[in-house]
Order: sequence, then structure tokens, then C-alpha cells
Amino acid sequence: MNMKAQNDTSICMNQFSFEACYYYGKLLKIYDVFPESKSASALDFRIGLSTHGKKYWHQQYNYPDVKLTFSYSGYGNRSVLGNSLSIYPSIGSNKALGHATFVNYNLGLGLAFFNKPFNEFTNPTNNVIGSSIVAVAAARVVIEKRLSRKVLVNLGGSFRHYSDGHIQVPNVGANLIYLTLGLKYKPVYSTNYCELEELKINRKLSSKLELGFGAHEIEGTVYPHGGPLYPVYSGLFSVVKRINYKHQYSAGLNYSYYTDYFDFIKAQQVFYDKQKQRSSKVILFLGHEWIFNHLSIETKLGVNLYYPFRKKLIEMEILENRFMDNYLSGQLGFNYYYFNSFSSKKINPYVGFSLRTIGGKADFIQCNLGVKI
Repeated sequence: MNMKAQNDTSICMNQFSFEACYYYGKLLKIYDVFPESKSASALDFRIGLSTHGKKYWHQQYNYPDVKLTFSYSGYGNRSVLGNSLSIYPSIGSNKALGHATFVNYNLGLGLAFFNKPFNEFTNPTNNVIGSSIVAVAAARVVIEKRLSRKVLVNLGGSFRHYSDGHIQVPNVGANLIYLTLGLKYKPVYSTNYCELEELKINRKLSSKLELGFGAHEIEGTVYPHGGPLYPVYSGLFSVVKRINYKHQYSAGLNYSYYTDYFDFIKAQQVFYDKQKQRSSKVILFLGHEWIFNHLSIETKLGVNLYYPFRKKLIEMEILENRFMDNYLSGQLGFNYYYFNSFSSKKINPYVGFSLRTIGGKADFIQCNLGVKI
């Protein structure tokens, strides 16, 4: 039985854990031309921290587990796809199924290093991974069984995605599904959880101003490759509504200027006037932020209101006429606010990092600097 303590955080100490996991699965073929691969595998070492209520956000998220994972992975084709080393933080939670049995789930985002990315001369058939350093997103759900006060075993499934965010082409990306088996050791066992007094949230309408700087290669999933890296400049204005501790929603307009569009328009004389204007894109975004005190995970879904460059390339039969690419954009990333969620400050600056998508495919990675007013 879990013990609850009001305010006395001294008895609600966070607990460390150490876990080793083996993964066995398959690299999914998601493109017509794709390297052959046999079974994929991974070996993880994970350092975890089980929260017990010392911070207010712990109880709001049902005392989550925060983990740092180090992973060594193989993809079933060492000569072409090689191996990778990954490091990523994750957050998750447990749901009790019985006295000693739990469902454990977590989501993570970080970086991976591949030893055999695409190379025009030495590895031309790897169209999956185009650069040595890529982003990794991971999700895992397992059934966990306590064998003793300090030792637990788990069995379940996992999904991972690797992509360089279109910084370098080719970038088909690697998607993997796994079965996983793990063993966890917790040096200290405690069932004490703190419940802190309810804190007030400012639910008034506010606004956000944001500037972004991104970079990518010219559009294409597998070609052209070896081209220059083009900057993309963005600006955002949005109206924001906080509804509770966890959730904040927004609606706004995003303007982006693509330098690669401008170079192409000038070189090919696609447009004879308003060339810079027609190198731009305007998106109406609806957004959601999942808030963890200073940190938030933000997702946006947008409709392209102004996108003349793509429309013109379709007319010229350079690009295919695809509804999602023509009209839908998205964004996934995180923000870190200078002041915490309960601050009475009227101005709260933040920095962020995000991946912009077009029709579900990576468009560019960008860094953001903004302020909530």
C-alpha cells in the first residue's frame, strides 16, 4: 500500500534505478528502394529516477519515472546500415495491475550516432540514414514484475524512429518495432509519496512572439544529395490559453522565408517579380503544449494559407500534386521557459528546438527564441 504524506518532502525521497534491456525486432521497409535487412537488435543501459512528490509536477503526472538511456543498436545489415549509439532522456509512468505487477510506459527523444551513413562513394545504397548524427524518438510499453524488493523483470514492446530532420539527403528514416526483455535493480525501496498543496494556474489569455532559425537541404527524400545547407527564417504570433497545470493550447500565424526557394526562383526564373515574397510560406497553426514546470513538449498542426512556390512547381510538373504536401504542415519540439509555471511574471522568455514537417515528412530542424506575454 502506498503511503501519502502531506507537505513533508523529507520522507518522499526520489529513488534511483539501473536497468539493462535487450531488444529484438525488425527495420520496417517504408520506401520502394530500401536496403535489405535481417533481424534488428539493441542493447540498452538505463539510469532511472522514480519521483515521489518532492516537486509539485510529480503528483500532477502521477509520480513519473525519468530515465536516461544509452543504447547500442544493429539494423540487420552491418555493411550498409552499420550500427548506432544513442543517448536519450525519457519520461513515463507505472500503473499497478496488482501488488507486484505493473504496466510501465515511457516516451523519449534524443540523439544517435551512426557509423555507416550514406556516402556517395563508399556507401551509396544507404538511403535510410543520410548523416552521422540524427534524432531518435522512442516509445516503450512493458509489463513489469517485482521479483524482490530490489529486483524487477519486464517484458513488452518498443518503437523507435531515427531521422536527421532533412538536414542531409537522403533521409528516408529508420522505423523499428521490437520485443524487449529487461532486468531492473532499485537499491532503495519505498512506498512513501508526498501530496503538496494545490497551486494556482493563470488561465487568462496570453500571447507568444517567436523567432526561429532552421536549416535543411533542398527538398527531396533520397535526392539530390551533396547540396548546400540552406537557412530558413521564421516568425510566429499566437494567442495562448492555459486550461490546467498540464495543458496549454494556442492558435497563431507562422511566416517562414526559405532561402533555397529564393535561389531556385532566381536561377530558374520561376517568377519574374515578388521573388522574395513568393519564397515565403504562411501557416495557420493550432498548437498544444504538455507542460512540466519549466519545460514543455509542443505539437502543432497547420494549414498552409500561402505557398506559391510549391503551387508553381506543380504547374511546371517538377513536383507531384499531393494534398498533404500542398496544405498541411506540422511541428514537434520542446520549449524551456525561464520562469516556472506558477510565476507571476507578465513576461516569460523561452528557448526551444523543433522539427517542422510538410505533409508528414521532415522539412527542417529549427531553434526558437520566444517570449510569452
